[in-house]
Amino acid sequence: MIEQFGIKHDDGVVTLDGDSYKTSHEKIFACGDVIFGKGQGEAMVVSAAQQGKKTAYEIDSILMGEAVDIA
Repeated sequence: MIEQFGIKHDDGVVTLDGDSYKTSHEKIFACGDVIFGKGQGEAMVVSAAQQGKKTAYEIDSILMGEAVDIA
């Protein structure tokens, strides 16, 4: 499915645009296990949940036209 959407990846590990969790596809974000691999380990539930929260804030800021500090 990654290839079908034209998302950049390294052998199935999705490449992100900085800390925003944006992928190379302007409307697709990624977090959790899909951004880990090749010796980076697996996403723990707590880490994946935090990434999901940051991703949601990023999407909300885009939809609302605002800059949101997600640090």
